[in-house]
Amino acid sequence: MRKFRMCEECQKEYLSPANRRFHAEPIACPRCGPAVQLLNKKGRPISCDPIDKAARLILGGKILAVKGLGGFHLCCDARNDLAVRRLRRLKGRDQKPFALMVESLTAVRNICHLPAGAGRLLRSPAAPIVLLPKRKPAKARLAPLIAPHNPAYGILLPYTPLHLLIFKSLKKYQVKPPVLIMTSANVSDEPIAASEEELFNRSGLFDYVLTHNREIANRCDDSVIQAETANAIMVRRSRGYTPRPLHLSRVFHVKHPTLAVGADSKNCFALAAGGRVFAGPHIGELETAAAERFFLAALQRLTDWTGIKPARVVCDLHPDYSSVRLAETLSRKFQLPLKRVQHHYAHILSVMAEHGLRGPVLGLAADGTGYGLDRAIWGCEFLLINPDRTWKRLGHLAYLRHGASAGYLADPVQVAVSYLLQSGIEPGALRRLGLPVSAAYAPAPVITSSLGRLFDAVAAITGVCRRATFEGEPAIALENEALSAGTASELKLAEVELLSTDEEMLLLDPRPLIRTVFQLICSRVPAGKVSLWFHQTLVGAFHQALIRLAELNQINTICLSGGSFQNRLLRLELVRRLRGSGFRVYHNQEFPLNDGGIALGQAVALD
Repeated sequence: MRKFRMCEECQKEYLSPANRRFHAEPIACPRCGPAVQLLNKKGRPISCDPIDKAARLILGGKILAVKGLGGFHLCCDARNDLAVRRLRRLKGRDQKPFALMVESLTAVRNICHLPAGAGRLLRSPAAPIVLLPKRKPAKARLAPLIAPHNPAYGILLPYTPLHLLIFKSLKKYQVKPPVLIMTSANVSDEPIAASEEELFNRSGLFDYVLTHNREIANRCDDSVIQAETANAIMVRRSRGYTPRPLHLSRVFHVKHPTLAVGADSKNCFALAAGGRVFAGPHIGELETAAAERFFLAALQRLTDWTGIKPARVVCDLHPDYSSVRLAETLSRKFQLPLKRVQHHYAHILSVMAEHGLRGPVLGLAADGTGYGLDRAIWGCEFLLINPDRTWKRLGHLAYLRHGASAGYLADPVQVAVSYLLQSGIEPGALRRLGLPVSAAYAPAPVITSSLGRLFDAVAAITGVCRRATFEGEPAIALENEALSAGTASELKLAEVELLSTDEEMLLLDPRPLIRTVFQLICSRVPAGKVSLWFHQTLVGAFHQALIRLAELNQINTICLSGGSFQNRLLRLELVRRLRGSGFRVYHNQEFPLNDGGIALGQAVALD
């Protein structure tokens, strides 16, 4: 606010000890405070009452860029099918859900159920996006393309005065409670726009801009929390939660100040020293020059604010990650030692650090991709971590080959065909489900134990999702299909044995599971029933494997981490069974289960 010089009346109030504004933080005085403007898409001011005009434009189907606290949002009327469809096209976002902003908890209840504690999260100072179950039937009609094939909406309440003023104006023109889409003003894989200059470089995304002349000091996306059960799970840790530190137990005291650069997907770095870890904002996919600039600017700001000067840099083990190349550059530039930490080991360490667990612990890390010690792509790993933080791989999902990308967004059909062929299904039989028989889909040199790829394959075999437009879409679709199925009691006869042992390594062989899914779908069993059976079978196999490994190693504490455990069916049922068997079970909550929590594990890996 220092650029806003106080007018004579404000200055008098500020300097008077008898005035309630004596040495108070400045307010938005209409004479000397920030001013709101409505601009056209070329950046030219429009002469009007900007907020009133903005409300009428929104109700007229226009897309507005609105200045928020950590960046610009794209905003439109959530009831307008054409506006929502156009926003998807402009943003290049085929299926991934949009967040919704409503004015009050009463308006939330019109479209969603409110589990215990969800209202408190929505109204908290952090004001995150909270994932809530859709109300069926809803009391308010919304465009179906907001969150297609998804049982939840991401909801947030107004958290700036400008948001509140927009809702006040909207209510003058319609009786129904307003519902707005609020999504970051960027295209896929780019950081949220935090200045007018950046915004107008993306001028094809919006029709008008509602802005003001107070600069955004700290670019920051909205945080996202999954609150569809009593226990809230952090999905994206950013505005409102960073840079609030995590206070470490003495077990995880960081002797050498550390910069942990995190992973490539859902990137979030961390600065750690002594008993505290400070996480940076959500960066996103660290593959573009813009994302790297965002990373470096946020790092400089957090370094200045915390006073932590890193004595070392920690990164992932993968030789070709953008985050690793950036870590190598920073290591050379500041002449700091560079340490590399295996991806799934970091996942389990993040749980231990968050909950102050000394160890030994048995960990199950499950996700889409992570570089393994044997150069394979890991993704479903049973790990033993000792009190001195040494670790050992005890088991994994048995390796299969596929011809799809080794990255986090693979072609589900390509993975499915590769996996079916390796599971003994004849090529000609694939035509029964409309799957291609082509040399391009044959198993390739990429070997993986990824649970994410297994979900991709099953989603394609069942027909639930055969094209992934965002990370995790096939797994989300499969979970949603299972949730709609009710009970799978009639499929109890379809039992498969997945566990085996190879050279002292416990293996879960996915091939019997893949064959059974194929046979059930060919027998015209509904996809929802098959999806539920798949989840239940997987949970049963994990439960058996963890019990066996825990008994062999005399361990009673189990940690779960990785993006696959954002799946509620998987996580909640496995936790229930393990606790019923007498185990202490922990998973990430304050930090994301997905790769957004990797930096925390990296930061504490080496002391």
